[in-house]
Amino acid sequence: MNTPSLVGESGYVAQDFPTLFLPDRLWKLVFDNETVFTPYISHVLSSSGARQALSCMATGTSPSMKNLSIEEMGNLPVPLPALDEQKLIAAYLDRETARIDALIAAKERMLALLEEKRAALISRVVTCGLDPNVPLKPSGQEWLGEIPAHWKLERLKFHLLNIEQGWSPQCDSYPAEPDEWGVLKVGAVNSWTFNALENKRLPNDVEPLCEYEIKPRDVLMSRANTAQLLGSVVYPESVFA
Repeated sequence: MNTPSLVGESGYVAQDFPTLFLPDRLWKLVFDNETVFTPYISHVLSSSGARQALSCMATGTSPSMKNLSIEEMGNLPVPLPALDEQKLIAAYLDRETARIDALIAAKERMLALLEEKRAALISRVVTCGLDPNVPLKPSGQEWLGEIPAHWKLERLKFHLLNIEQGWSPQCDSYPAEPDEWGVLKVGAVNSWTFNALENKRLPNDVEPLCEYEIKPRDVLMSRANTAQLLGSVVYPESVFA
């Protein structure tokens, strides 16, 4: 059982995990080693075509959660070349996907550096302005340092009209569909990024409180989180609707 996009998802366990055991919503598929090379069939099952076929086989009354039966999964036709060719294909895919994964890792490192540059840019401009030659004065605040001499320093509360804490009812464990109500999870606000898909579906028998609806140009702040993410702020220019 899972969301339509994840039901039928599979993975190949390449090493031993002696302290982990199988949950009831995962299957362990054991293949005949005389006819099937397991890494090959894992690639087959994770291909986009197989994923789409398995998703179409899934059933369930909820549009958000689907089930895949053992019978339907077992009836999936799969391409099965000779064992030696399966091994060659698996080795090729392992090699090429590893190369692509390395490129992705390099891109992620670059994105991390750009994120640091973004943070430094924001910090510099909001504390010193756009003119690099402007006269500065001590702000008296350690986190601010110096600010332009013509700027004022005022407490945030004097300019706040309202602060809303929100509402956290008992929700389903999966995200809401676009036409359903969902309650944001803390992870929706993370390092200047707003992820509307980080939510839990509001059950049909629970009436939504529309006064807490997220709207464009709301400013959201994490009030309870890890030390690193506490106080994270995002400005959603558009929302999941």
